[in-house]
Amino acid sequence: MDSALLISRTFGEVRVALLRGGALEALRVERVQERGVVGNVYVGRVLRVLPGMQAAFVEIGLDRAAFLYVGDALPSSERAALFADDEVAPALLEEGADPVQRESARERLRRLVRIEDLLNAGDRVVAQVTKDPLGGKGARITRQISLPGRFLVFLPGSDHVGVSRRITDSAERDRLRAVVTGLARPPEGFIVRTACADRTEDELAQDISYLRQLHKSIEEGAGSDPPACLHADLDVALRAARDLLTDDIDRIVLDDLDDHQEMRRFIDRFLPRFSDRVELWSGEGELLRSAGVERHIERALSRKVHLKSGAHLVFDSTEALTAIDVNTGRFVGKTNLEDTIVQVNLEAARTIPEQLKIRDIGGLIVVDFIDMVQQSNRTLVFEELVKSLKGDRARTSVLPISEFGLAQMTRHRVRDDLSHQLMEACPTCAGEGRIHAPEAIAYSVLRAVRSCSAGPGQEVLAQCSPAVVGWIGEHEPEAIATLSAKLGVPVRLEPDGPRQSGKWSVALCGRST
Repeated sequence: MDSALLISRTFGEVRVALLRGGALEALRVERVQERGVVGNVYVGRVLRVLPGMQAAFVEIGLDRAAFLYVGDALPSSERAALFADDEVAPALLEEGADPVQRESARERLRRLVRIEDLLNAGDRVVAQVTKDPLGGKGARITRQISLPGRFLVFLPGSDHVGVSRRITDSAERDRLRAVVTGLARPPEGFIVRTACADRTEDELAQDISYLRQLHKSIEEGAGSDPPACLHADLDVALRAARDLLTDDIDRIVLDDLDDHQEMRRFIDRFLPRFSDRVELWSGEGELLRSAGVERHIERALSRKVHLKSGAHLVFDSTEALTAIDVNTGRFVGKTNLEDTIVQVNLEAARTIPEQLKIRDIGGLIVVDFIDMVQQSNRTLVFEELVKSLKGDRARTSVLPISEFGLAQMTRHRVRDDLSHQLMEACPTCAGEGRIHAPEAIAYSVLRAVRSCSAGPGQEVLAQCSPAVVGWIGEHEPEAIATLSAKLGVPVRLEPDGPRQSGKWSVALCGRST
């Protein structure tokens, strides 16, 4: 399968893989009980307004209250009025807009608007989710509604028409802007998506008609008692068809009959030129495994990623950022040290964007390239990194490589990354990646036993891993007898749990007979 969209269902879990040129380009996993809410529109009620944070908490019906930042608290029509006297507004709207312009616009919002002037506790608001709940944080929401179609994103209340920066032909950009502007009914705004290139006016008109109907249904439900969901985005399979399909995709393969029929209906209505490419999987074995996707998933879940040259990358995530370390590994080069380092860094610069997309890593990312002496080499690697990031659908921004070999970048994040979706913290180390050494635990256990106050008819029971029991028996063989004599009651040491577990307990109990 050179270029294909593969959709595999296992009961309540759906996995979507985009293969391009035989390589995995994107992977999405969604479970029925954990379905994301990004794109959903709710009518909610303001719980608290926090002037010190310039934000508000809004109840929209999820487990945790949603977070509404002051820059997102203005409806599109009111925000457009603030920018009516300059050209900054497009910076907030266009796909792939320059990060400096976007931050300039946000800063202006912060100066001109205060959250306490916009909202009060108890107010009703219609808002859309822009980020799923992450970690202990609630969902992030905005009052600037945007409804994506196949070719356009509808911005009700705005009068701006933007064109994706990934459409690079200036004549085509001008044509699309003119067509969409002619079809729009102020105050309606649109973003022309990358998939819109070369589409006819009739196709765009159909997309606009569908989006208007969708917005009308949301407006009709806005009077519902909060909290209530007014619009739920498509499921992961149909979202993938809407957002990922391009003309170079040869096949859309599904392994579930019901999903196949639903996909055919969706494609026939919205993307008829792909109708003959929808297939029901009839091969042997599991769809993604047969296509070689499983090995890519295992690689994406590994902390260490080996490169073809013998070098490797190491991915470490913290709450604040993701750190990526580049190492030469087994690669020794052929000429001199600087050339060897540059070759490894260039390979890393091509591989890191691929891994970011597959792992769906977002937020702040710091890449520790191997130190390069020459500024020209740092520039070469930086340009390769920027070039490789251009194919990423997520909004990214990267700073030049510093003298210390560090490249700082951000990538738009709307959901948990692949690791958080498919893995959980180790119960032994609680996600720390390290556990206390047996000798450290052993002395903690002995101290706890020594602190016990036992009375007649009682005994002290200490339970810890077999590794700790073995260490005490080998290195402190008299400790248990000494403590028993000191306390005046029997002391028992028993193995419990996995051999290397860091868990232990000391308890008083009735004396066994």
